[in-house]
Amino acid sequence: MSKLVYLDHNATTFVYDNVVKLMQKLYSDQTLGNPSSHHCMGGYSRSVLERAREDVGKCLHVPASHVIFTSGSTESINMFLLGRARLVKPNERVRFITSDSEHPAVTNTFRYMERTMSPQIEVCILPTQKGLVQEKELYKVLQKKDRRVDTVSISYVNHELGSVLVKLGEIVEKCHKYGALVHSDMTQAIGKLDVNMEELGIDAVSFSGHKFHGPMGVGCLVVSPEVKLEQLMFGGDQEGKRRPGTQNVVGACGMAAALQKSLVEYPQHRKQYVLFRSKILDALRPFPFILNSSSDQMSTTMSISMANVDATLLVEALNQHQICISKGTACKAYSKDGSNVIKSLHLPEEYVNGTIRISFGETTTLHDVETFIKNLVHYLHNQVL
Repeated sequence: MSKLVYLDHNATTFVYDNVVKLMQKLYSDQTLGNPSSHHCMGGYSRSVLERAREDVGKCLHVPASHVIFTSGSTESINMFLLGRARLVKPNERVRFITSDSEHPAVTNTFRYMERTMSPQIEVCILPTQKGLVQEKELYKVLQKKDRRVDTVSISYVNHELGSVLVKLGEIVEKCHKYGALVHSDMTQAIGKLDVNMEELGIDAVSFSGHKFHGPMGVGCLVVSPEVKLEQLMFGGDQEGKRRPGTQNVVGACGMAAALQKSLVEYPQHRKQYVLFRSKILDALRPFPFILNSSSDQMSTTMSISMANVDATLLVEALNQHQICISKGTACKAYSKDGSNVIKSLHLPEEYVNGTIRISFGETTTLHDVETFIKNLVHYLHNQVL
């Protein structure tokens, strides 16, 4: 069997060795108990959990009290958006704003709102360019006086294109002037960019640990305790009475450790990622293709649309050679609807079905990229591997 070439780090990442060792130690520690228990084992677990909370808070420049541990981005996004929506009174008329290039966790939550909470709630979906919301369009909607805008939810880094919303801080400031809260799906940003929530002034952020070499099944909603949210689940008083259930202590500790290391490691690999991108683009120049990225772009992510290519067949062909790439977000991999992000690009017809996403990580080597290029070029010449 040929060596595995993994170029789908936006879907998930390998867990750091030190994180695995830490989690193994905690799992084998006979003193780790339920953090809600009022005895020494519970107290020890509680102290370990709160240390992880403090570490995450420091990485994002917010107090530990803002960090709510969840199962991942999808839960965090639902928790915040539906938590805000369910505060809307029957006689109110409120607007939520988002973009047409968000992750399904965001778009499907808003679709649920539209189906079940109309006419109290209206969802405004803004068009994007290269996956980024346009400030002028946003400001037009904010200025409307027919409804109060409760929340604006826009991603910081687009999950399929890698485009970075560099003006997020300015957008937050403008939204606040109109009384709107701002939530951001930062799943593809946290652990790669130095996100200073205090400087951005943003109200809420969602992310998952497995995107930056932490474990699967754990993430965060980071939001001030002062921001009101209606509870979605009921049970105990864990996580500041906002997210009941026994906490995943080991997962939270693993995620915190991974976040600390990733923020140190990522900048050291950036030049290498730029080299990988350059080599792939050079190899594709003989073929008709479109690079779906903005000028402000994560170096880890490439979205490429190729003319008269069936991306599904290409991904399957590469997979037969142990080369892992994707057509887009893993959460829509088996959907027949297609990607809302790719639709928003309004590509020429011959490019629509030929879009692939390549995403690099710390374990990506030059040999991996060269192997991918060799097989990709062979396929494009012959439409078969």
